[in-house]
Amino acid sequence: MFYIVTTLFASYPPLQTEILESYKLKLDGGRQGCYNAAVLDRNFHSAMEYGYMTESAGQQDTPSKVLIVDDNPQNAELLQAYLEPMSYDILIAADGLEALEKIETFVPDIILLDIMMPRMSGFEVCKRIKKNPKTADIPVVMVTALNELGDIERGVDCGADDFLSKPINKLELVTRVKSLLRVRHLKGELERTLTYLADIENEESNNIQA
Repeated sequence: MFYIVTTLFASYPPLQTEILESYKLKLDGGRQGCYNAAVLDRNFHSAMEYGYMTESAGQQDTPSKVLIVDDNPQNAELLQAYLEPMSYDILIAADGLEALEKIETFVPDIILLDIMMPRMSGFEVCKRIKKNPKTADIPVVMVTALNELGDIERGVDCGADDFLSKPINKLELVTRVKSLLRVRHLKGELERTLTYLADIENEESNNIQA
């Protein structure tokens, strides 16, 4: 199984490019965060050319779940209105503490998180999400009016996957959300495939021993 995975990685250069570019963005404190929509879309189509993915890869039958966390109802409703045409299952939390409670039951596929909120800041919420093994893999997009590089670096340190600046641009929002959801679903498919391969390998080993 290890050979299969490493061979796939070695024979598919765009995967290496994505990792290097994403890591560089993180070190530079880039506004795009750890995931870059352009890089992801380019590598997705490259993967199809290499034959490793199909057009349906990373898609799922059930609607993706989006959690919007903002203490300003108007801001939350605007994000919801921008994303509604995508047919996502959207839930809104009014602050950080409410968000942590709803994550337990709603289990979102992506979180749009405001930074400046009462009771608990977005930084602290993101940190708790990423420290919890059950929620660490959920992409977190920080929505902020902060422009200081130090604030972006703090968000990266807390585990934020991407950033959106206010006022929100609809096209940018939709593109970022779609790209991050695609990555999350592809990762889920990969984990299921690796589990399946591991089961086959164990079964073959048991048959040989028998």
